[in-house]
Amino acid sequence: MSKNEGIKPLKILFTILSVILISALAVFSYALWEDVKSTELDKLYKENQTLINQSLSFFDQQTRLIVKTVQPRFIFPKLQSKAVNNIFDYLSSATDEVAVYSLIDLQGNTLLSRG
Repeated sequence: MSKNEGIKPLKILFTILSVILISALAVFSYALWEDVKSTELDKLYKENQTLINQSLSFFDQQTRLIVKTVQPRFIFPKLQSKAVNNIFDYLSSATDEVAVYSLIDLQGNTLLSRG
C-alpha cells in the first residue's frame, strides 16, 4: 500500500464537503439578499407614497392660495402689463415657496413670465 492511497479518500471527502459548504453559502446568501431587497423595497415604496401625498397636498394648497389670491383680480377681460406685474408682485408676497410664474391667456399666448 502506497502513501497516497490513504489520502485519496480524504481528498474526495474534503472536496465533497467543500462543494456542499460553498453551495450552502451561495443559497443562504441569495436567500438573505432577497429578504433584504424585499424589505427595503417595501420601505421605499411606503416612503415614496408618503412623499407623493405630501407633494400633492403642498401643490394643492399652493394652487388654492394662488386662485384665492389672484382670481378676484382677473375680473377685467383686458389687463394692462402694469396691472399684471402688480398681480405677480402681490402673489410673490403671498407665497415664498413658488419661484416661477407664468400668465397665459385663453389662446395660449404667454402674457408674462417671471422666474
